[in-house]
Amino acid sequence: KLSITSVCGSRTTSLIRRENFEKLESYIPRISPLVEDTVLYMSEVLSADKAVLVEGANAAMLDIDFGTYPYVTSSNCTVGEFGTGLGIPPSKVDEVIGVVKAYTTRVGAGTFPTELTNDIG
Repeated sequence: KLSITSVCGSRTTSLIRRENFEKLESYIPRISPLVEDTVLYMSEVLSADKAVLVEGANAAMLDIDFGTYPYVTSSNCTVGEFGTGLGIPPSKVDEVIGVVKAYTTRVGAGTFPTELTNDIG
């Protein structure tokens, strides 16, 4: 049987306020059919020679490894993300299409190389 503790570990009870614990557990029947071991799933799909389309949001400047830390996302969002995020080996990638924009986006505060601080921006 799935439970918050079985999914998150025994420390969960100290991390989740008691009044929210039962509410979170009530979501398990609705959410558990949507939970998948994505690395295993991708392996099965690729072994069956099915096509996979992977969309990577954000941009290189927000990538946790290559971006302008600390103003980055918590994941990889460059082309290499298919390996780290989905467990797809590079040998299974036939084509990569890149879309580029001419400006930087940012999460949080900090330096913003393309920010205009004059009358225009």
